Amino acid sequence: LVMGPILPQHLGEIIRHQLTPVISRAEIVQQLIELLFPRATPFPIHLKVDTGLHRLGLEDVEALSLLTRLLSLSPPFVEIEGLLSHFADADNQDPTLTNVQIKKFLAFIDQAKQLGVQPPILHMANSAGILFHPTAHLGMVRPGLMLYGYAPRQESSPQSLSLEPVMQATTYVAHIRSLQPGEIVGYNAL
Repeated sequence: LVMGPILPQHLGEIIRHQLTPVISRAEIVQQLIELLFPRATPFPIHLKVDTGLHRLGLEDVEALSLLTRLLSLSPPFVEIEGLLSHFADADNQDPTLTNVQIKKFLAFIDQAKQLGVQPPILHMANSAGILFHPTAHLGMVRPGLMLYGYAPRQESSPQSLSLEPVMQATTYVAHIRSLQPGEIVGYNAL
């Protein structure tokens, strides 16, 4: 499963190695289909829906429109193998935003089912979602931080969770410089 942002130049390698891309932009699906033509068997994809993180993913209306277009293709060049979203703040002790995201994603899944799309894989729970939001355990979970041996919200993670850090990142301050307001810092004149 290729989770990161997918660019057009990645699609050839994804097809060649039979990887499953997470689609977060409609134009990428069209470019994928163009590369798949005249393939006979549908290529599996996961469709990412933005429920509040506002980083990667299609808005629900755009995602439903894309699903409708994909369903109308004959032959079906792609197979919707999965639907997913991503939490913005699942490790916050106030679950309000996370609960809104879960509710929004579940509503999207229902809308997709009404279109006839019932993918076997649904997922949105990251490490914090695994630990603190069991209603987000939809069929697949995606531990991120926990894979590196760290628990989200360390102070309230279960005591039975025995994670050990698997790596350490270190750095040092190489240079300190004083600048006036409005002066350029670094590449791209930021």
